[in-house]
Amino acid sequence: MTIVIKKDKRIFLSFNAKKEEEYMLSKSAQYAVKALIHLAANSDKQNKILASNLAKEIDVPKAFLSKILQQLAHSNLVSGIKGPNGGFYLSHKQKQNSVYRVILIVEGRDTFGSCVLGLHQCDYENPCAMHDLIAPSQTVLKENLKRISILQAAQGDTKGTLDLH
Repeated sequence: MTIVIKKDKRIFLSFNAKKEEEYMLSKSAQYAVKALIHLAANSDKQNKILASNLAKEIDVPKAFLSKILQQLAHSNLVSGIKGPNGGFYLSHKQKQNSVYRVILIVEGRDTFGSCVLGLHQCDYENPCAMHDLIAPSQTVLKENLKRISILQAAQGDTKGTLDLH
């Protein structure tokens, strides 16, 4: 599985390099993952990054990113300090959070367990027309995202953590 950031800044999670199967994240989840990956690679307690600078670095709207950072801080996925020497950073422990956890916190639901057709009654007992095709891939993607830490994503070190079966 790879995390692909397209030229237009959309994030796709591709779990099979031989096929063009990709899942697109919401803008909020995209911005959250991009922000945390950037913070993991470029910040620590001594080197904090202001929200305005982070927004410029990852090319996202500052106001939207600020709201996301507040949500992430409330869930202890990012640390922030107010004041003249303030900014955001990730602790060592925060860098170990999974990409899946970030997406789950931001989305507020299991994005990878929902019906691709938007049906509320879709499950193994009451499958929609696409369920048998999509559900196995969703399960694999979800499990892989649980294995990848923010730090691994920031380092591009995801190959040994993935199960593509």
